[in-house]
Amino acid sequence: MTTVDVRGKACPEPVIRARKALEASSDVLVLVDNQTAVANVSRMAQKSGCNVSVEESADGFRIHLLRGEPLETSHAGSARLTVVFISSDELGRGDRQLGILLMRGFFHALNELRPAPDVIILMNSSVKLMIAGSDVLEDLQTFVTNGGEILGCGTCLDHYDLKDKIAVGRISNMYEIVEQLQRADHVVAP
Repeated sequence: MTTVDVRGKACPEPVIRARKALEASSDVLVLVDNQTAVANVSRMAQKSGCNVSVEESADGFRIHLLRGEPLETSHAGSARLTVVFISSDELGRGDRQLGILLMRGFFHALNELRPAPDVIILMNSSVKLMIAGSDVLEDLQTFVTNGGEILGCGTCLDHYDLKDKIAVGRISNMYEIVEQLQRADHVVAP
């Protein structure tokens, strides 16, 4: 049995670490310290075909995951095209700092999805995410390293005077962006 101690870790780290442990072992014990982590880890594991049992302990919760089938780790051979469309440099509306924090969590979790999305399209202020110094730059670079493509709206990059600061992805245009969206089998737009 593999034990993963993610007590004190913020979302989405408990799910990510539990999923990675399940890729290497069919019997995993995950230690968490809150109900949200219990629900998130349990949901991920159940969607992956695992049997899940939860026990409350003095120092948190023990989630036992037992997997019988190997996890699907890629979408090789699949014709499905998934596009992620982002139109802001923060996620949601309301407090800006919370929106920035949520966007970091979103991109971190996105890299852990299997099958992974194929393309990320950045429009309006979200093009700020593809420049040097961005809070999500490392996750975007990982996405590209893993075979994904990032398209940044050229008009938007011009508007924010950022074309010469791009650190990941490439400049695109509205036609290509619309074409990608039209071809997509699935569009994710948080």
